[in-house]
Amino acid sequence: MKEDHVESIETGSVFRQYLVTIIVTLSTLNYGILVGWPSPVQRLLQSKTNPAIGDEPFTDDMMAMAGAVVYIGATIGSCFWAFVANKIGRQKTSILIVLPYVITWTLVCFTNSSTSLYIARMIGGLGNAGSIINAPMYVAEICTPRLRDHLGPFLMVFGCIGTLYAYTCGWLLPFHIFNYMNLVIAIFSVLVTCYLPETPVYYLKCNELRKAKRSLIWLRNYQEDNEEHLNALETDLKVLESSFLNRNSLTPWRDLLIPSTKNAVLVGLGLISSIQFSGIAVVTVNAVAIFTSAEVNVGTPVKLAPHLSSIIIAILQLLSAIGSVYIVSKFNRKFLLIVTYTPISFFLFLLGVFYYLKFINFQHLHHGALAPLVYLSIYIVAYYIAAGPVTYIVLSEIFPAENRNLCMGIVMFYQHILMGSLVRLFPVMKRNIGMFGCMWTYSLVTFIGVILIFLYLPETKNKSFKHVVQKLSHLRKLKSTPS
Repeated sequence: MKEDHVESIETGSVFRQYLVTIIVTLSTLNYGILVGWPSPVQRLLQSKTNPAIGDEPFTDDMMAMAGAVVYIGATIGSCFWAFVANKIGRQKTSILIVLPYVITWTLVCFTNSSTSLYIARMIGGLGNAGSIINAPMYVAEICTPRLRDHLGPFLMVFGCIGTLYAYTCGWLLPFHIFNYMNLVIAIFSVLVTCYLPETPVYYLKCNELRKAKRSLIWLRNYQEDNEEHLNALETDLKVLESSFLNRNSLTPWRDLLIPSTKNAVLVGLGLISSIQFSGIAVVTVNAVAIFTSAEVNVGTPVKLAPHLSSIIIAILQLLSAIGSVYIVSKFNRKFLLIVTYTPISFFLFLLGVFYYLKFINFQHLHHGALAPLVYLSIYIVAYYIAAGPVTYIVLSEIFPAENRNLCMGIVMFYQHILMGSLVRLFPVMKRNIGMFGCMWTYSLVTFIGVILIFLYLPETKNKSFKHVVQKLSHLRKLKSTPS
């Protein structure tokens, strides 16, 4: 009976941690919907007979702007969400993060101009920045170390679910019905987020020990009349305090001058440059347009609609994100980055070759009509099964705890500027160097990233932070020293 009781308590603890993780990651579900929205509705916005918004069809540049303004909002949001989370708490911040999505979809449902659409999507971008700053912080602070590897990937999984939903419903449903559904999802997210508990770490930061204990008791399903549970509670509090709190660092900006921290930020910026120049944001926002550009209309034995191809890509994206839970825990970070960045670069190059052959009207191209789907499928799998998740895991492992928020804020600020620029410049690049030139550019920069990772990135898996700091302090020597 006692063993059954203990098992029941542990089951309740796991259930509660999964439950609150699912609720807090609803923000990343909304993130995926917002980012994926332009791809399926582009044909409706660019309709020459009856554009979905306004009286004139959207141009390619207008579509690019609709995609890019999200990252403008995210760039702005990355400047303050970490501060807000530390000031008012993770739970209240989680609610505030989802509110921009409600505003966004309300405006989109009733807008009839491109300007108001841009404003709406920029507001949504504020929520996007908050979701990737606050949600990982919340999950890390509420879950046990044993569940962290399982719950962490929920953030990316829910983002992929949002993108898959956007691609599918945006294709199958009328424009306004699709937007109303997005609004309902956003409102639902706000309502359920109100029931999230505050994290014990935030209470510890505020020196509210009693509330921190109450939060942990609920999350771990501890019994207050059980001495063993009370001892475990005290142990958990000490672990959380040592892991997340550092009261010695009072000048985080000055800490950036420390060689290891400065080099960690440089490594972070390099990783973000490599992963974003792979074109993942461009592909997500323009999936249907990319497949439309790759269509071969003459003599094609097998032909898939661009929308169907994009949905296949989104399904692979989701399955890969789920698979990353296993892959990431089994292999070294540096190894995974190299073996996934390499095929990303290679298949982007092959995709560029396909577009070039189409550009020169290669007569036998119809035999490889499905090649773009195959190339992008491998690209997506490589990104979501390891390259993407591991990049962000490494970022969390190379920054010191006392100024991790500041370092991540700098890197995320740069990331959103880069993503917005790439999305906005995509049609400009396409006009000037062609689709093949775009893909070859992404391929080249990603390959350079592989070389830099091999030479300069220290291994972080199962390494003490002290070891990582030593490696980062002597960054130039990494290529000649073992990990």
